[in-house]
Amino acid sequence: MLIPEPKQVRELEGTTRKIRGLRIVGGESFRAEELLRRKLWNLPKLAAGEDFPVEITPFDSVPPEASKKLFLQQGYCLQIGSESVQLQCASREGLGHGLSTLKQLLVRKEEGYAVRRCEITDWPLIEKRSLSNCLTWYSGYGRIGFDMQLFGYEEWLEYLHVCADLKINQLNLCIYGYWPFTMPGYPESEFRNVQVRLYNGETDSFITTHFTHPNLADEFLSKLIAEAHALEVKVYAYMGLNSYSGGYPCVHKEKRMLLPKNSPYINDFDRMCFSKPENMRYMKDCIRRVAGLGFDGIDFEESEEASWFCSCEECRKKYLANGETPSEAMFRASFSLFREAYDLIKSENPDCVVGIRAFRQNPLIKSEEDMERMKQAVPEDVVFFWSPGLYVPKSEFLKWIDAFGAERIVGRDTESNGISACFGRLIRTFRSNGLRCESEPLQQYIEEDVRQHREAAELGVGGSNGFLFEWYGFFLHLMVHANYPWGGMMEEEAFYASCCEHLYGRDGGQVLYVLKHMLTIHESQLNLFTQHLPFAVHKVERQDQKRIEEAMAVTERMIPDLEALLARLRRDGEERYKIAHIQKLLCANRRNAVIYRMALTDLELLEEQDPKKRAALLRRMEKLNEENFNLVKGSFLDVCPMTATGVSSCMIPYHELKRVIHNLLQPEETQEEMIYLGVEALGWM
Repeated sequence: MLIPEPKQVRELEGTTRKIRGLRIVGGESFRAEELLRRKLWNLPKLAAGEDFPVEITPFDSVPPEASKKLFLQQGYCLQIGSESVQLQCASREGLGHGLSTLKQLLVRKEEGYAVRRCEITDWPLIEKRSLSNCLTWYSGYGRIGFDMQLFGYEEWLEYLHVCADLKINQLNLCIYGYWPFTMPGYPESEFRNVQVRLYNGETDSFITTHFTHPNLADEFLSKLIAEAHALEVKVYAYMGLNSYSGGYPCVHKEKRMLLPKNSPYINDFDRMCFSKPENMRYMKDCIRRVAGLGFDGIDFEESEEASWFCSCEECRKKYLANGETPSEAMFRASFSLFREAYDLIKSENPDCVVGIRAFRQNPLIKSEEDMERMKQAVPEDVVFFWSPGLYVPKSEFLKWIDAFGAERIVGRDTESNGISACFGRLIRTFRSNGLRCESEPLQQYIEEDVRQHREAAELGVGGSNGFLFEWYGFFLHLMVHANYPWGGMMEEEAFYASCCEHLYGRDGGQVLYVLKHMLTIHESQLNLFTQHLPFAVHKVERQDQKRIEEAMAVTERMIPDLEALLARLRRDGEERYKIAHIQKLLCANRRNAVIYRMALTDLELLEEQDPKKRAALLRRMEKLNEENFNLVKGSFLDVCPMTATGVSSCMIPYHELKRVIHNLLQPEETQEEMIYLGVEALGWM
């Protein structure tokens, strides 16, 4: 199995002779030898510059069914002979893709390698295949974690190589919240020395300390961008458009948009008042700074919460006049700022691509008037990192292509990983992982990502974008984002099996079994829990009992198998990320085993009327909640509430559940302050 799937493969008999290294012949204009050395990043026993020749030659022809542009930009042909490899390409990027495939054809032998003999002709159907990853995400004011936010240079470099080997050619680095680099004139907005409470395993207690983003502690972003470029991977900044600005409005609460009187919303920390000149100056200064950091592009995300607009007198005069709705006011104000941002970026870096993730407010089915308004709002070279897919018919996607052109569409709503990453560090990849997923209002599962990528590839849009907010434990998401935009056609179940085998060899079947048979119940789905997570609205019901009990039995078998696999991977010295994926799966399943007991206890509470029996059940739930948290605090950094926004929030439901149980057992000592389910959920409240 090759990932992504090549277009044309002719298998030949046998393998090459045993080889100890690879030697580039030709390709000087592509700096081919330099690229080969980088491609061998995880093959230290395979030397570069000696032994088996890889001959770089130009194309003989272009396949008639291929896009000439994409074939010449990124295509390659491989011919694996017994004594040499011929690699045809017309670009350095095509060369890199050919070398990535060559790596996957390697077979380990005693004292060296061999290569499976075959002929391959391959090219992508979509030009830009991007991933959106968290350099920071609500950083410092609602989240320290998501694993990637904690990465230093070595972890990011490993991830970059994994992506490049799968022919991902663009990384979008999300920078929401406090800035992960210096921001001249606004040091208070930097992710530096942010106060946090962290678990200290040595004393089994929590300590208050300060956290600085790894890129501010030891700047690596410029090195990472340079290394990405050496691998023919573009790097974009992905930031909010007067939204998700985090650090600054947390420090300067008086700069925020003013909530309407008697408003039910609590997410006022997200955006700043448009009528304050100092706010506009701050945002423009930040945009100018980001534009000068060497990114190949900058994508702005328009706030998706347009149900209200700033109610200060100046904003109402400027934007809410003439009977405009809050949504219309937000649109007008946001795109006035976007125009200025566009001009700033182009003056700083004319080659920088500008993109927008916008127009996601209701109605999702856009009228002709809506489409025309959208067309008028953005310059003609702006690309779109979001276009409708999940909640609307295919005809709506076609409407966007007709309006803007296929080349400008570089992403759809493929964010099952983003939703799963909000599950309090649990894992929900497949529909089979959730509680009555088929009737959840948000159908964000990996199966939907596949469907949308397939449609995008069929329609020949300019790019694809897959969200990957967490990496460890979520490798299938990356492989889906790599395979189907490239043009892979494999049936899904077979593809998932191949992915697991690709990473874990003979243990791949076991890993896929775990991923498919996990039942993930988020703690907010307990009836006892007074909040709901927007991404999992179903509460536990009696009809779920049988499935929960079955999941308990399966999980009891899966946990020791995962423990044994983890021990083997460590013993064999496998790459860090392969070990980290299994660690994450093991932790999630250990927690699942506890949460199942919590769910069954919750069902008993739902039906029990006797006060004494209810108190006993609540005390049982209290103990289980602590048992779950013991697993959490020993595995993750970010587990305590943060209050920088003025609202207490935490992605781990433990604290709110503890408060609820306490109030029921000790009503005379009621704890009034609710602890909300993280800033991501607050955006919907």
